[in-house]
Amino acid sequence: MFSSSINSRKLGCSRSARTGGTPVVAWIVLLACLLTLSGVGCGPDVPSAGDPRPRVASGPKTDFETFFDGEPVPNPESAIWKELPPASGRQRFDLTFERWDEETVSARLVLPQGASKENPAPLIYYFHRAVETRESADAVAAVLSDRGFAVLAADHPSIRRHSMTKGRDKILETVVLSRDAVVDARDVFDFVRQRGDVDPRRVVAVGASQGSNIAVITGALIPEIRGVASIVGGGNRSRGLKEFNLPERKAGVAGRLFDSVDADQVVSSIAPRSFLMINAKEDEVVERERAEALYRQAKDPKGILWIAGGHRFPFETLKPLLLPWLVEVLGA
Repeated sequence: MFSSSINSRKLGCSRSARTGGTPVVAWIVLLACLLTLSGVGCGPDVPSAGDPRPRVASGPKTDFETFFDGEPVPNPESAIWKELPPASGRQRFDLTFERWDEETVSARLVLPQGASKENPAPLIYYFHRAVETRESADAVAAVLSDRGFAVLAADHPSIRRHSMTKGRDKILETVVLSRDAVVDARDVFDFVRQRGDVDPRRVVAVGASQGSNIAVITGALIPEIRGVASIVGGGNRSRGLKEFNLPERKAGVAGRLFDSVDADQVVSSIAPRSFLMINAKEDEVVERERAEALYRQAKDPKGILWIAGGHRFPFETLKPLLLPWLVEVLGA
């Protein structure tokens, strides 16, 4: 299991002595200091041992290969499973546990009827939009659990931090939150795979909007994930830096910061597993150019589908497009 790397509540550059040092985080911290994205000092701390298990499944070596190096392990004794009232015969559970910085990670697992240790269910690991929470697992399960899929969703770190930062600080915060979301996802998956009623060998990552980027990175880093579906997602996130009007030199450094958590940089490592993109023709948030940029970086087997409409739509409208892919990849 893994946990987070930077105490994002402070948006600082130093780390607690409880944490493990990681090359990528150190690089991010250095770049952040150069950008003066935060007013907090960058004094060194003494790292402690973590649980390094780099897991790029395939593809060329990249900085993502050391993404989890030195990440400290959450306390397993802090994990609590709370059974919720069933919904339409589906079992529902909330998982909470503490990260190294004592923040609480929350996730929801929804099991289809008949799932058990004797009959573990294939899992859809859903990475929600910015406006959603872990409760989105219920909505996804309502659409797809009739085919025997379990659904898992974890709260994005931004939900528990309620940040209102703006300007240049927003650049560092975006990077930190994205990294933490991926690390949280790995920790959640490690707890869920221990249950027995979910099949850890039959898992796909499905992400929508903001969650698409996290799904792609997580899917590339967890070899047990059989495929990744990106919904209204795209690459080249550094395009968003234009609004900050940074000088050319600092814009280059900030761009490399964004690249460290950009799906563009790792999507090729999903192959030879399956990669599917579903994007909207009139998307007002993710331009077609960004969607096509991510698709070009991916390797076969891959596919892209275009639907009418804009960035926001009910998940149920995706069922005719997503279900055949799920059945093929998960064998359900």
